[in-house]
Amino acid sequence: GCLLVGMFLLPMIEIRATHSLQVSDAFFALAALALALTARPPTRAPRVTAWFLGGLLFVVGGIISSYAAVSPLGSLQVVANGVFVLFVWQWTTRHLLDTPGKTQSAMWAYVVGTAFSAAIAIVQELAHTSLGLNSVSGSTGSSRAIGLAQQPNIAAVTFGLAIVFAIGIAFEKGTAKGRWLRLALIVELGIALMFTGSVSGMAGTLLGVGLLLVRRGFQLRNLLAVAAVLVAVYFGGTHLESSIGHNNLNPFARVHAATGQNTGYNTVSPRFATYHYVWTKIEESPLVGHGLDTRSSLVYFDPYQNVSYPTHDFPLLLWYEGGILFVLAAAITMGSTLGRVWRGTRYPVKDALLAGGVTVLVYSLGGPELFDRWLWLPFVLALTLRPGATPSDTGEEAAAEQPDRAQGAEAALPAPPAEA
Repeated sequence: GCLLVGMFLLPMIEIRATHSLQVSDAFFALAALALALTARPPTRAPRVTAWFLGGLLFVVGGIISSYAAVSPLGSLQVVANGVFVLFVWQWTTRHLLDTPGKTQSAMWAYVVGTAFSAAIAIVQELAHTSLGLNSVSGSTGSSRAIGLAQQPNIAAVTFGLAIVFAIGIAFEKGTAKGRWLRLALIVELGIALMFTGSVSGMAGTLLGVGLLLVRRGFQLRNLLAVAAVLVAVYFGGTHLESSIGHNNLNPFARVHAATGQNTGYNTVSPRFATYHYVWTKIEESPLVGHGLDTRSSLVYFDPYQNVSYPTHDFPLLLWYEGGILFVLAAAITMGSTLGRVWRGTRYPVKDALLAGGVTVLVYSLGGPELFDRWLWLPFVLALTLRPGATPSDTGEEAAAEQPDRAQGAEAALPAPPAEA
């Protein structure tokens, strides 16, 4: 129960227990504590040797790079954050979600929680207010919706990941009962994604949905359903924007704004500037890194916005902050997990996790992320899938199969002797 509540609260980054602790993390910690203290723990999950090797490299690389950090203590705090994600969180999730059905329930809890944040984002845009939450203004002067994610781009990737999960769950057999509810949530999430105005978030979502369709096969019914959702999201979102006087968040207008084609300022140039400056620093210390704390991560000062930026690229950020060990650690953990869901029997939950991993990775190529929960969520959930598991490996369906097995065993017994 604590684990599912944590999944529901995970995209609501604004809801925090303390300045540095999300409420979702508190529930994940409670779930880990309950699991550790239970007298009858669930069946031990299969080992994930590659993941633990990568996690060890993360810890060692983080400790070494902390010696070069501006704030060594702040850098070690980030290492502790990584330990929670890579070891405590995944250990809890991997043991409790021991069937694809339970993994699907966790995905659905995340989708519903994200839909609540998306509803807040839509209200923010329609009411022209941030509702007292942290707000970031777009380059054209109008506010971009953030929901409960503190920042529009992070809101976009959480919405996009929920869209991929919801579509993947919709492909699952036996889920026709809530079909219209899932469809409504997908449309709502899509409109909220448009209102964030995040080009990278929309691009990652489209690629994730495209990969999901490829994995499930280009069935006409699926293509028509996704096309209908896209049309509903585009025309519904643009109609709402035009009715409230906000036309700049139209996806095509946002592409022009982000690349500077219709404004004097764009968001692409600062990103490329961070790539240029960070590469020169990587050449200075390619092995050790420069530290994981906030001050050490800043590599470029934007004179137009009067703001300093960290590297807006996940691989370069890993290399700059944690050195070559961080790059190897990410390649081992994420690469082995993607291979886990790529190979073997295909089914919707498994394909949705693969597409979700691609969605967050595509977004992270233009964002400064490290141990964000939404970034690691599809990979942690992918670790819960047992080798050889199938969609029928759920508690209810397994119980339903027991009478059939009993009847088969009874039929195999020899016939009783005839009465005298």
